[in-house]
Amino acid sequence: MPSQDALRRVLKGVGARLAEVSPAEHDRTLAYTSHLPQMLSSVLAMTLEAHFGSPENPALQLHAGGLNSMLRLAVSDPAMWEQIALSNPRNISAALERFEAELRHLRLCLEDGEFRRRFEAARDFALALRNRK
Repeated sequence: MPSQDALRRVLKGVGARLAEVSPAEHDRTLAYTSHLPQMLSSVLAMTLEAHFGSPENPALQLHAGGLNSMLRLAVSDPAMWEQIALSNPRNISAALERFEAELRHLRLCLEDGEFRRRFEAARDFALALRNRK
């Protein structure tokens, strides 16, 4: 069996970036960075179906590329995501609760100056995150 050091060298050799964290921190982090985006994409698809009915509804032709980008994850394997949800329900629930709170706050500030400030802060965070190397 290869040593952990040998495995680290192989992984780094193929360009992987390694982060050593506890299993609990791994599960908490992935609930926000992997599982939450999946849940949001799937819920967006559910919301569109509930509102528009069929994907053939002509109104659904009125969108730009952002909708396709947001729905990309919704086509993932439901059986796989069921297993992930069953393996990490507390952390996923906490991430969803945090998202719900942010969404409620956004809804409350739709018509005031805080809306723009929140979008500017979100843009700045997203740009910084995307530009990290």
